[in-house]
Amino acid sequence: MPKTQTKSNCRADFATHLIMQSRREELASHVADRAGVPVAFADYGLRAVLTAIGPQLSPTGRELVADELPPTLAPALESTPIRALDPHDLLPGMRPGQAHALVASVCRVLADELSTDALAALRAALSPELARLLTPRH
Repeated sequence: MPKTQTKSNCRADFATHLIMQSRREELASHVADRAGVPVAFADYGLRAVLTAIGPQLSPTGRELVADELPPTLAPALESTPIRALDPHDLLPGMRPGQAHALVASVCRVLADELSTDALAALRAALSPELARLLTPRH
């Protein structure tokens, strides 16, 4: 294989990685804006919520949602939940109101970003309280 083709493939892989990382940062930024928290907290909240809801989904639902997320976030859906779906338990160390606001912001950003089918899978798997938070901005 010629060196130029290898360099080209490396550049393409790196560009794809940057795009996907940018997409994850964009989602975290949207969550941060809605919740009024730093982007690092928002990214943590995004991953924590996905880790908690992934096991609630059917395998088909998990695959559907994962396909619509940046590849760096999709593995969170496959994780064994380490926290309950309760915002206070999910985000320890945060004040209850702040934890609830962050979880609500994550859910609303997911509602803005995911397809109707992916949202239907999420709503069917989650408690009515969390499912109500999956409301897209109009």
